[in-house]
Amino acid sequence: MVNVFHEVKELTSPEALQLFSFHAFGRDQPNKSLKGVAEEIVSLTGGLPLALEVFGSFLYDKRRAEEWQDALQKLRWIRPGRLQDVLGISFNALDDQEQCVFLDIACFFVQMKMKREDAIYVLRGCGLNPEITIKVLTAKSLLKIVEDGILWMHDQIRDMGREIVQRENYEHPSLRSRLWDRNEILTVLKNKKGTRNIQGIALDMGKREEISTTARLRHNFVTHPSFKSAFAYFREMCKKCLPWKQDNEKVVTLQTTCFTGLVDLRLLQINYVALDGGFKHIPAELKWLQWKGCPLKTFPFDRCPQDLGVLDLPESKITSMREQRHSKKQV
Repeated sequence: MVNVFHEVKELTSPEALQLFSFHAFGRDQPNKSLKGVAEEIVSLTGGLPLALEVFGSFLYDKRRAEEWQDALQKLRWIRPGRLQDVLGISFNALDDQEQCVFLDIACFFVQMKMKREDAIYVLRGCGLNPEITIKVLTAKSLLKIVEDGILWMHDQIRDMGREIVQRENYEHPSLRSRLWDRNEILTVLKNKKGTRNIQGIALDMGKREEISTTARLRHNFVTHPSFKSAFAYFREMCKKCLPWKQDNEKVVTLQTTCFTGLVDLRLLQINYVALDGGFKHIPAELKWLQWKGCPLKTFPFDRCPQDLGVLDLPESKITSMREQRHSKKQV
């Protein structure tokens, strides 16, 4: 398979204004009273289609001149070429629940190619209102529902969400809310560094995606050389030297005591991983568990967290399940 990267081309001024107006006003030209502001916004976004779409959608329900001036002022503070900062204005305008769902999707569900209905079921089990929230995110052009109802985000939007999580603590992954990097997860768990900060973990020891993180970061470094892009690329290269890299034939085994400190963990994916130890160490707050390739013959259903709403065990070797009496779980 050939990895092909496409550069995002800037639009001409008329094209950019037309695209922005379509998302901000629902037509191809701006309102006369806001035309001057709209033209300056288009100029500040550099004519990048994604920025025009997201920022236009952000302003769609805002009609007061003061709101537009406020948005314009925020754009003026952003350095040229900082697309993720432009997108971040839309993220910052979301409420707490919308931000939570956005980050779950950006960090986990997009790479899993999860369907909208499945995501709604998982998030509802976490006490959220995903139907309304997903509608808000799609209206803001931060999320799209593509063929077969699969959740999809533009790479730049997904990366913005992940960058937000990484900024929670660059140095210590165990102090972030979500972990998706294989090496960081194994380092945290094997050293029993898990904390209550962690809400979700996505660990898939199966085949990596065709376009690897390393290839993407290298491309970003070559096309947009800077200290930040260089640091991100070389940090990823250094991860390959860590001792947790496994051959495809080997199974990673984790002690269940690794999860003891993760008291607020609600989302857990441990695909093609073996667990050693009692299930009493699995966090009580867990709402969703995906364990593809589970090696157990008998699953200790009676030991699962009381509020576990979704138990997903594809490609498992399970032949029987020990069920708990009067269980309220939905599987």
